[in-house]
Amino acid sequence: MRISVLFESAHATAEREVLIDSRATDNFICKNLLQQLQIAYLPLETPLRIWNIDGTHNQDGRITHFMDLQVRMGTNTKLLRFLLTNLGKDEVILGYPWLTAFEPMIHWKDTTLDKAHQPVIINPKEVQVSSVIMEEEWEIENEDLEEVPYLAIWNVRTHALEPMEGGGVASSELGSARVTL
Repeated sequence: MRISVLFESAHATAEREVLIDSRATDNFICKNLLQQLQIAYLPLETPLRIWNIDGTHNQDGRITHFMDLQVRMGTNTKLLRFLLTNLGKDEVILGYPWLTAFEPMIHWKDTTLDKAHQPVIINPKEVQVSSVIMEEEWEIENEDLEEVPYLAIWNVRTHALEPMEGGGVASSELGSARVTL
């Protein structure tokens, strides 16, 4: 099923038709769309191997980058992870994580999203770092992970999209820091 989604960034706005796929284990986005909207991305700690629906390996090889994007459906807003990879003719795939986060009402007869879940808007969320703690301190504070809400320590590497000759965009690493998100 395909739906219309509005992408907003500080640099551009674009409306796109995106694929909803309940078999997709994650949410995915292509590099071209990120470059058009000038949305930065971060490296994965461990690259992921990915297979296409037909069982072949994705032509981009392993997934090495991600971004967390703010997704709004109607009045409900959530922060969701999107993995960066080649999607062929698609620019975005909303997978099982999106479906479980929003539990959208879909009218299958005419393949439309219920009006209560519209509009669907995706934009980058600026991460505000309020404090930095050492990994050992975090482990002591969060020994029982079952009781802790979503919390992670990342080695964050900031990437900036820089204009190239000919109108393209390249990513460059600006620096790194250990932060608590």
